[in-house]
Amino acid sequence: MTMPAALVAARAHAVLVARPRSSVFHAYTGPITPSGRTSRGVRPVCEARTRPLLVLERLAAALDLAGRRICARCSARLSATARRAEQPPNRLDDRARFFAGLSIDDLLVAVAIAGTVDDTYAVGLVANQLHGRVPTITRHRPDDPAAADRFDLEVAIIRRRDHLRVAGLTPEQRAARDAAHAAETERSLRAQAERRKAAAMDRAIDRANTGRYLTRRDRELAAAAGIDTS
Repeated sequence: MTMPAALVAARAHAVLVARPRSSVFHAYTGPITPSGRTSRGVRPVCEARTRPLLVLERLAAALDLAGRRICARCSARLSATARRAEQPPNRLDDRARFFAGLSIDDLLVAVAIAGTVDDTYAVGLVANQLHGRVPTITRHRPDDPAAADRFDLEVAIIRRRDHLRVAGLTPEQRAARDAAHAAETERSLRAQAERRKAAAMDRAIDRANTGRYLTRRDRELAAAAGIDTS
């Protein structure tokens, strides 16, 4: 299987750059100025002739793309490079050595460039090999900075995967998904209402059995449970 373009960009330690109000971002592997811009005369992967571009910074668990999509020519060139590039070996130890040196920031770039659900799984596998697994994404963000960075990467991978999965649905599949979600929500609300009623009935029964004051609702619930409150 060909290495995804996203991991090609990560191995090149690419950064993402864009014009402030542009709808696309580019992959860039050249030097960065102290002000956080591309060097004058150095072009992005797509070889577009542009003024110096702004490097996109990290915002919380992901790069701040501001709704931008990857430049089509950058994507095409990275994919072409991926087809010609040395491919990662199959053995896990060899793969870890092949991808050695990729930082969390490199992998966040890969997440942003990932164009398919399979790409996100490939990035996740490399993240697990190089930076360890996240035991569960439902736990709180760790206080340790290194563990927090790994947690943030996992969050970014899952969000990107979910976005790509939804984007790939047909209208019929989206309608079916929405209907299933609505049905599940209705079942959840009904179950919550039943649990609240059961708890209220238990309280009413307890009051009736101990001779305490019963509201009208308490008497109705106690009667429904077969207790005479007259």
